[in-house]
Amino acid sequence: MSADEKAAFQQQCMGDFTTFCGDLTPEDGPGTQACFEKNMAKLSTGCREAIQSFKQAKRG
Repeated sequence: MSADEKAAFQQQCMGDFTTFCGDLTPEDGPGTQACFEKNMAKLSTGCREAIQSFKQAKRG
């Protein structure tokens, strides 16, 4: 993930992270990923799209 992609991801998901995963440290670790997966249906549209884009890029 490039720095620009990471910045866009953080911008799209920071509110969702604070709401659903606020007890975790803001890093791209297994706990954060699990929290987003657990709350996927509740996340904002922008954040869900950013996560899907990240997953597709990772599969590359």
